[in-house]
Amino acid sequence: MEQAQLDRAALLDALSRGDLTDQLVLMGVSAEAAAERVARMTDAELAALNDRLSELPAGAGALETILAIFLILIITDSIGVTDIFPFIR
Repeated sequence: MEQAQLDRAALLDALSRGDLTDQLVLMGVSAEAAAERVARMTDAELAALNDRLSELPAGAGALETILAIFLILIITDSIGVTDIFPFIR
């Protein structure tokens, strides 16, 4: 449980970066919606995403991070957990 809280805090910290927020907005996801989704992620989802983030080289991989978050949001929209993207039903 404690690790999940650390994972959630690390992901929210990454989402607060201006470059990442700008890219999410370009993809049609507000920073608030992304933060809300992170708050609803399961411990397993958080661990998987943070493991993926830790594999990326330092200072690189912002695009991959954005794509990973975007894909998670799309998957959760398609299974009905969230309703962020109006084009997914």
